[in-house]
Amino acid sequence: MHLLQNVFYKQAMWFIKNILILLFLTVAVSSFAQRKQIDSLKNVLPALKDSARINCLNALSNAYIWVKADSAKLLATQALKEA
Repeated sequence: MHLLQNVFYKQAMWFIKNILILLFLTVAVSSFAQRKQIDSLKNVLPALKDSARINCLNALSNAYIWVKADSAKLLATQALKEA
């Protein structure tokens, strides 16, 4: 019985370790993709006018929401003022 518990414990720990590694990799890749999107939107923003600029500000705000919440709020407020 004790041997069976030990085997189960090892399998459970292996499973948890692999899930954590997978979670870490997913977050890392997602963060990189988000950063790329933010940089792209920031580069085109100065050239945009009217509704395209407001849409870009909203998209930037949405992209920042999980990275920098204060920046997301600032960008959303700016979009609202320009609307």
